[in-house]
Amino acid sequence: MAATIRANAPADWLVEGLNDFDMELCDIVERLEAMTPHRFPGDCADTHIDDLNQLLARIFDWADDSNVCLGL
Repeated sequence: MAATIRANAPADWLVEGLNDFDMELCDIVERLEAMTPHRFPGDCADTHIDDLNQLLARIFDWADDSNVCLGL
């Protein structure tokens, strides 16, 4: 998912220091990139699926707030 977002989102949204940098989107993408089948970022008390579900909720909330169509 992170690779798809990086490939399709305007680069300015994901490069810190540029005018259109979006901290929320960048954080979501970086957390998705950090996930592996055996290691997930987030609170140790959360389960792996909880972390993924939270990131999915964040990306959909971000898209709604930013008026961005995810094309799903």
